[in-house]
Amino acid sequence: MDLQTITFNELPNAMSLLLEKMNGLEKQLKESARFNQPTISDEEIILDANEVAQLLKVTIGTIRTKTSNGEIPSMKRLGKNYYLKSEIIEYLKQGKKLSFQEIEEQANQYLLTKKGSN
Repeated sequence: MDLQTITFNELPNAMSLLLEKMNGLEKQLKESARFNQPTISDEEIILDANEVAQLLKVTIGTIRTKTSNGEIPSMKRLGKNYYLKSEIIEYLKQGKKLSFQEIEEQANQYLLTKKGSN
């Protein structure tokens, strides 16, 4: 059906076709908008000192001390400290003690690398 040559009798069918196409476009736009929106993962959540203390299961005083000593990564705005959950988790990972097996694997990898460079 050519939209430029619609007769009065074809108007209901043309409107029906037009509405159907518009609904399809609307659905596509909504899907596109949903996929193009920035997302925040669980670890990108901003925490305050109380929430960090709960997460790490320590006192708020410990968090304040470690923050003022520069041990815990933080951001300060409006006189208050804020923390990214991802950075707090990374902070925890940096304190991980290696198992004997992990140490042995690292030593073996080092020796293999050392032999390969000679």
